[in-house]
Order: sequence, then structure tokens, then C-alpha cells
Amino acid sequence: MSHDKILYHYCSNDTLVKIIENKTVRLSSLDVANDSNEGTYITDLLRRLYSNQNWSERDAPPFYNALRQAISNQVAHIFDKKIEQTIGLAFCMSEAPDLLSQWSRYGAGAEGVSIGFSKTALDSLVDKLVEGSFMPMTLLPIEYSEEAQLEFLKGNAQVYSSRDTDQVLRVFHSLWGKMFAFKDNAFSEEKEWRLLAIGMLSNQFDKGWNKLQLRSRNDSLSFCFDYKLGSYSDDLIKEVWLGPKNNTNIAFFQYWLESKGMKSVKVRPSSITLR
Repeated sequence: MSHDKILYHYCSNDTLVKIIENKTVRLSSLDVANDSNEGTYITDLLRRLYSNQNWSERDAPPFYNALRQAISNQVAHIFDKKIEQTIGLAFCMSEAPDLLSQWSRYGAGAEGVSIGFSKTALDSLVDKLVEGSFMPMTLLPIEYSEEAQLEFLKGNAQVYSSRDTDQVLRVFHSLWGKMFAFKDNAFSEEKEWRLLAIGMLSNQFDKGWNKLQLRSRNDSLSFCFDYKLGSYSDDLIKEVWLGPKNNTNIAFFQYWLESKGMKSVKVRPSSITLR
């Protein structure tokens, strides 16, 4: 029997209660994520590739010729324009259940929780469209390795200057799908996975934008979407970790979970001794 991977969402106690009682998870706009390069990192990577002079003699000629011609045809510029019209919504998780940096950034100052979701159960959800016909959903890990990112871009470099329009469009679509899947290695400690939905401003207004909510922040307004998970079962949430500064009575909390039909969910205290 294969071991089911568990992915952890760090959040406040209030968010935990809303997830369980409302049977929803909130996908938030990535334009307010902690990485200021969110969504634009891939075009920055393309430009760095173009200026990098360290490729081997064997790799350099075909790669540079294709990419140089692509840039001269304003491919990167076109992709930038596409990014400006793109919205990415995500429910972010981590492979790490008890990580101090995650507690500090996302776990209500270590007073919150990390909720362990079954990857297998999440996989069964992403086959659907949001509300049946809105934006396609996918579950994916973030790629932090620049080497892997470069290999992906290099593998498609020859197509950028192709005269086959359909082939170029297919490559653009694959790049678009990676827009929110590549991040700088400085964030690798987070070991992030995303339940991700991507849509275009140009063609989504008539496909259910009224289903999005506008969230007010101190410095901005941003979109979010509450994704309905359907009937709850023990297959979805496997465990809940309490933050280092979370003083919840574990026995009482376990009883509350059982009253919600979540009898096999394990509750664990953080192992981090943070005062």
C-alpha cells in the first residue's frame, strides 16, 4: 500500500474553524503573496537566460539563436502582456507540518494551526472546474531549482521562433501554466504545493467573475474564491498541528473534531519550543 502524502496549510484558528464548518477552502489572489516576483519570475528567468554567457559551446548556438530571435519578435513582451491580464488564485500548502518560518508567516504568529490534507483526496477534487464551469483547478508542487527551470525553458527554446503558429501557441500555454509554479530558490524552505486556478481577465468576466469575492486589505483590494469541498470525510483532513504558542486543550479540540464527523484526525502539538 502506497503512503499518502500529506500537505499542510498554515493558518489562524479562526480559518481552521471556517474550513471545517463551512466545508470550503479559500483560494487567494497571488498578487498579494509574499514573493513580489509572483507570476513574473518566469519572464525574468527568460531574460536572465538571454544574457547568460556560461552555456557550453554545444548548447549555445541553437539556444541563443532561437531565444534571440524570439526576443526580437517581442515574445517576452507578449508574454508580459498576458501576465498583466492573468489572475492566479491559490490555496497554499507545504510538505512540512511544523516549520518555524511557516508558523511565523502564515500561522498567526505561531498561535495558529497547520492542517494536514491528504494529497490523494485533493487530487480527486481537482478533476472538476471551480463551480463546474469557471476556472480549471490543478494541484502542483512549486519548482525551486533554477537548473530544472532552465531545462524546461531550453527544451522549448527552438519553438519560440517557429513558423508553426499552433506549435508556438501550445508552448505559450505550457509557459502560462508554469507562471505560478516557478519560484526563486530562496523560498525553497517552504516546500510549497498549490491548489491553483488560473484565469484570463479578457475571457472570464462572462464566465462567472461574480463568483469571486473582493477582499479588503490595509493597502489593497484583491480577489479570492471560496471553493466548496463537498461532503467531508476522514479522507480529506488527516491531522492538525497546533502552533508552538497555541494553548488549545487538545482533548477538547479532539472531541470537537469528532462531533464534526472527523474521528480519525490526529491532533499534534508542535515540537518547537518557542516562547
